Amino acid sequence: MSTLVLALLTPLTSQVELVDGPDQAINHRVDRVRFLSRLPLGGLVRTSVELLSARQRPHGFLEVVIGVTMEDTGGAVVCTAEQTLYAGPQDAAEVGA
Repeated sequence: MSTLVLALLTPLTSQVELVDGPDQAINHRVDRVRFLSRLPLGGLVRTSVELLSARQRPHGFLEVVIGVTMEDTGGAVVCTAEQTLYAGPQDAAEVGA
């Protein structure tokens, strides 16, 4: 069941606009995943996101690290993780610049 909770991470965090401008982001990795409690079958989760860091990378990309907390509707923390994304230039032609 924990794998299914982790599978919700990207779809839920993709609804949050982290940086202004780039329309595309690449999900690079997920680190420090902790499953702290069980999610009952059919249970609902809500996600909160915290910006941990942002730094410029080559070719106009921005590396964004977010802390993610997933809670059940009762407020119990189900999962925590750190997700690293690369927000890219809006135009693919900018990559070669």
